[in-house]
Amino acid sequence: MKARPDRGWAGLAGLVVLAVLLAWAAAREFEAGESRRKGDRGSLFHAGSSGCRALFLMMKSEGIDARPLTRPVTAGMAPGLLIVVDPGPELSEDDTLAIESWVRGGGGLLLATDRPARLGERFGVTVKRAPGPSTGLALATPGHPRLGLATGGTTEVDGAGEALFERAGAAQAIEAEDAGSGRAVVVGDVFSTTNAGLDLADNVFVWLDFARDLSAGRPVWFLETVHGHQREPSVMEYVAQAGWGPAALHLLLVTAFVLWLLGARPAPTLAPSTLVRRAAAEYATTMAHLYRRGAATRHAVAVAAAEFDHWLRRPAWLRSLDTLAPAARTAAETEAATIVQAGEALGKRARPDEGSVHAWIARAGRFKGRFARADHE
Repeated sequence: MKARPDRGWAGLAGLVVLAVLLAWAAAREFEAGESRRKGDRGSLFHAGSSGCRALFLMMKSEGIDARPLTRPVTAGMAPGLLIVVDPGPELSEDDTLAIESWVRGGGGLLLATDRPARLGERFGVTVKRAPGPSTGLALATPGHPRLGLATGGTTEVDGAGEALFERAGAAQAIEAEDAGSGRAVVVGDVFSTTNAGLDLADNVFVWLDFARDLSAGRPVWFLETVHGHQREPSVMEYVAQAGWGPAALHLLLVTAFVLWLLGARPAPTLAPSTLVRRAAAEYATTMAHLYRRGAATRHAVAVAAAEFDHWLRRPAWLRSLDTLAPAARTAAETEAATIVQAGEALGKRARPDEGSVHAWIARAGRFKGRFARADHE
């Protein structure tokens, strides 16, 4: 019998309908037999509005050695920066003490929470609800990069330490005064770390600046244990909780697929098509054109200016200034301030031209090159 091109399509349509029905029935079975909280099996890096996947990927793209930490912290773990987002009550007392010991031994802690947390209280910093708007813009305190943190809750941070961001006179982020040999920063907001809030105001630059400053080139770990990573049920646990109904439904689905596969006949081979390749090329060309005509240069200025500002706040820069004569030191500080002001003025333009951006980046690079020896001392 001659093979027909449409042979098997009716069976494929029936299989799709069957798969949708089976998936719906399986979901109902799982939901009926589910005995765990939905948040107990979540991951910090999910792509929903409350996840932190965008923050993690942004840090990776900026060269920060960010990793998930799926095991409890121990006092003997290598120094680095630990990021804890919304620990809630899941962080036990033993884990809290282990993190505190690790931080006081030289580690870094960046805690984001919009409710009281024992981990922050171990360093003398508390988070509490405060009267005022449910959202707002917290501004950096004097002496820090002029950034705005878009918050999403009515909280304020209080304790002994240096206030880094303030909103309506109340601190939104504090670096603890008593952290031993390490450093601990508590931010009274979770919304700014999420996929929904990271792109608002200067949130992405705030968190990148926190990560660079506290990690000092060391690894950055996102703590996953408080989000149920280690409590993910196995396949047999799912089956035991929901009964054998889902297993029977999946077995029926596999049987239907095998029957359709055995009854299908191959259709004639089609000639190679160039439509997909042409569409992909046109899409790439269009996106490149839009990016070139858009705010690409302004973004480049913002990233370069933030990196130069971070370079100026390193201990190596201060050591290099100590080696200069008073007149030379004053000239170097004046030149650095002039470069920063030029970068800020360039970043305020709607679309700075590429020539000006390249000239400013080259100027900043030449200035840093004059003090490169301090990085190796």
